[in-house]
Amino acid sequence: IGTDLNKKDTDGDGVSDADELIKGTNPKSRDATKYDTGLARANSGKIFLQVEAHGEAWWINPVDLKRYYLGRSSDAYALMRAFGLGITNANLAKIPVTTKLMNCFEDTHCVTSALELDQLSEVNWKVKEELSGILVEATTGMKLSRAGQDYALDVIVKGGSVTITEAGRQELLRNGTTEEELTQLGDFYNLGATEFVGVKSRCTFETRAKVLSYLRLLRDNKVKGTENAAQSLTDVSSMETGEHLGQCVITSY
Repeated sequence: IGTDLNKKDTDGDGVSDADELIKGTNPKSRDATKYDTGLARANSGKIFLQVEAHGEAWWINPVDLKRYYLGRSSDAYALMRAFGLGITNANLAKIPVTTKLMNCFEDTHCVTSALELDQLSEVNWKVKEELSGILVEATTGMKLSRAGQDYALDVIVKGGSVTITEAGRQELLRNGTTEEELTQLGDFYNLGATEFVGVKSRCTFETRAKVLSYLRLLRDNKVKGTENAAQSLTDVSSMETGEHLGQCVITSY
């Protein structure tokens, strides 16, 4: 709790640390601030955010009713390893997984890690890819859900831009394109990109393994889409193995 291990009375107020803890007063401060063990007990196991400071996270240990600073993600993980309780797979299966979506913000690895445990999530997925001198950047909002026995991935395009890279620009200039034409071409590309903002689509997958494969391959730009005109949808597969993963359809323009 931060008291001086070499002193019986850390704050030097004439009352030993042990007696102050029994009385419920703060052994580290002369102002004798009372600890509220009732508050700690009522909120044991919870995580609090210190909103009047910088949003620091504190976990209330149900065993000793003390608060522990979670710090960085590595610190929080170490704390969970130290204080977590072991459980068998059979007993863990008796506890339902939450149906609330985990917000992964922009962390694509968070999405796949959560899905490995069958935890659904949402994420702002950023795509950046260069194709023949053209840099394509886009942000899409993605939400995972269950659709009967299948998994569904709802996607909405939130923003995007298309720019000509310096290498692409020099290549076009060498081929006779003027500076004015380059500007017009860039404007044309970006106009096309903005037209996709707000477009919604839904991809469905038969198994968790398939949606996991899709997300991992998408992160590495290794997903192949093949239009299926007969069914008005796009089949998605792995560029590496050709394995069919799922189907996507545009739901709203």
